[in-house]
Amino acid sequence: MLYERIKTPAGVAFYREDVIESLRSVDAVVMDVDGTLVDTTESLTEAIISTVNTIMGWLTGIRLTGKVIRRAISELRGSGGFNNDWDTTYTIIIAALSALSENLLEGALARLKEGKRPEANDRNINEDEDTISFEVLRRIEDAVKVAGGEGIIEVEKKILDSCGGVRKRGLLMKIREALGYSFDRQSSLLVSIFDEIYCGSKLYSILYNRSPILGNEPGLIFTERVIVDKRVLRFLFERADGKLGIVSGRPRLQATLVLKDLLTTFFDDRAVLFYEDLIFSDDNGRARKALKPHPYGLIRCLEALSPFELAVYVGDSAEDALLVENTRKLYRNVMFIGVYAYTLDPPSAIKTFMRLGAAAILPTVNEIVEVLR
Repeated sequence: MLYERIKTPAGVAFYREDVIESLRSVDAVVMDVDGTLVDTTESLTEAIISTVNTIMGWLTGIRLTGKVIRRAISELRGSGGFNNDWDTTYTIIIAALSALSENLLEGALARLKEGKRPEANDRNINEDEDTISFEVLRRIEDAVKVAGGEGIIEVEKKILDSCGGVRKRGLLMKIREALGYSFDRQSSLLVSIFDEIYCGSKLYSILYNRSPILGNEPGLIFTERVIVDKRVLRFLFERADGKLGIVSGRPRLQATLVLKDLLTTFFDDRAVLFYEDLIFSDDNGRARKALKPHPYGLIRCLEALSPFELAVYVGDSAEDALLVENTRKLYRNVMFIGVYAYTLDPPSAIKTFMRLGAAAILPTVNEIVEVLR
């Protein structure tokens, strides 16, 4: 596929030459939140780093360098199977634990069973505590290559298969259970620590009606800022006759806190789906999560926005592109537009979007106005 390059004040935009004219007929727009509508580079990424090192420091006394964790995050997000930051956090932790000895894992399990709560200073890293960082990154890279974008289940399986020995694998699975990541994730210890670091101890207590674990977190959510210009949303609202939607893996409460009245002013409530809404019943009547790139959420959103001539989904990750690809099996009249300025590795994001056939690749969502005019 050939792309036309156009310079914009925010950076270079790329338009696929074979669909550029088709984009003029877009009359429905759906967007992701993190990295698309909201800048989360100083919040969610830092929340992953802090959660990994809080848990690793608490259980083992070993932490990972921020540089290596960011590379691991980029590797996982670029795989096409990690749109959920809890999954990303857990995968980095299990990869780190898998690089340790059985004796250290036994100590970690004993620590979990003691009932002593982790503390914020558990995450403090010393100069000499990064000895396993690059081994962790290697394990994640190897697992992602073999799993081929299949997500947490396959990547975890590859990491555990390479850890060496039935007993070690058993210890890792017991730690997984103790962290609560093998059943209801929203009530797990790992998720609770992540959400408290992200929301802040006070807000966490109010939102989830739970006592904070760490107790004095200021809240990384307060570093976030809205990327999208209100004038752009108004243009899209008028252009699409109100057919604007959201499909995001972020919890609704957290998104509402940042987006505020933009949600109710510009987006069709029937076409706004967050983490809590991405659940469907399988053939046996059991409730299943349908996180991206599963097409359930986008299909529901497009059903609410129908009829339309051509819809676009705007997102910042490989999972977003694959979400559209999977949705096109039912809705052929939907295309993907990638945005890259707020990703961890913009050049890599651009290459990934081109490889996955994005209709357009923009620095931010605000440049969509030029695409659709």
